[in-house]
Amino acid sequence: MAKFKKQEIEISKIYLDNENPRHETIDNEPEIIAYLLSKDFVMPRAADIAKAGSTSPLERFAVLPHPVIKGAFVSAEGNRRLCALKLLHNPDKAITNSRKKQLRALVKRWGPPQKLIDAVVFEDRKDARHWLELRHEGTLKGVGTRPWNARQKERFDRGGNKPVNPNTQAALLLEYALKRKLITD
Repeated sequence: MAKFKKQEIEISKIYLDNENPRHETIDNEPEIIAYLLSKDFVMPRAADIAKAGSTSPLERFAVLPHPVIKGAFVSAEGNRRLCALKLLHNPDKAITNSRKKQLRALVKRWGPPQKLIDAVVFEDRKDARHWLELRHEGTLKGVGTRPWNARQKERFDRGGNKPVNPNTQAALLLEYALKRKLITD
């Protein structure tokens, strides 16, 4: 059974994962930031965090004790979110002047920056592995994360404040036909 504990941790005490599956092994944090900025949609993530005022309360970070620095951690889950938070805390970590400028503008909208994150601390990667598989490896015969299909997304969108989902008219027509038994499910 995996061993873990829930804990609030200062963002400054968590390091990006050099061995994150999203990229080949990268030796240092500035290079990881550069990679994630150029390849992994970190700027939209940072903009969303600034607009919402925090990361999603539905997603915890998973961290491991840092192998060298006492009291520090390495991100096992949430590297992109962590990178976005680090950039919002210090826009000078961005690789280009235009990114730094964009981040400074986001920081102004953000207000007081989020300093602590909700994390789950695992003793080692082996203990975190099962949970990471559930999150990232698809449905796994029903135990993993299952994405919504087009009809489910449309139903969700209909109840929110998003612009109309392009499938709404089709879904309403299908519902009408089902209710009147013109078609079967």
